[in-house]
Amino acid sequence: MAREKLIAALRAGALRSGFTPYYGPAYRINSQIDMLPAAWIEPLKLLSKSGRRECRATYRVTIKMMAAEGMGGFGSAERAGGAEFSSGVGREKQWAELEEAFLKIAAGVAAEDFVASVGALKSACAELSLTSKGEISLEGQMDITVLYVDPAGAGRVGPGELENQ
Repeated sequence: MAREKLIAALRAGALRSGFTPYYGPAYRINSQIDMLPAAWIEPLKLLSKSGRRECRATYRVTIKMMAAEGMGGFGSAERAGGAEFSSGVGREKQWAELEEAFLKIAAGVAAEDFVASVGALKSACAELSLTSKGEISLEGQMDITVLYVDPAGAGRVGPGELENQ
């Protein structure tokens, strides 16, 4: 349940930032992206889980932020100047915009009532496009800890809890 809520919050954050959200394994990016700018959310990785009924789970989230190369102000038709873009200045500006959109998604998720914390944020600019569309992209990662109640969890032992007994 918490996993689905977290994915929904990530998708909503992408939409608020002006990106079309997509979800799935990275190898499907080229065949499924049909609209830019896009935020590709990879399947969540469970890093840790504690609690039987009142649970705390930490997920590693990877999002690939993509926009058409040379497009500024996502969602607009504004174009970066050709000479400026080829010199790298336009790319740096676009990577900064992608990074800011990623951070905006993280801040939106952090405001959710079921989220305990968002941390370990990092991003890396990609030099090569991820699809045949020739887009510019940035990969962002963050660790998100969520809280939830597992009504069926009373009496079950979660991963890592056997060591504490």
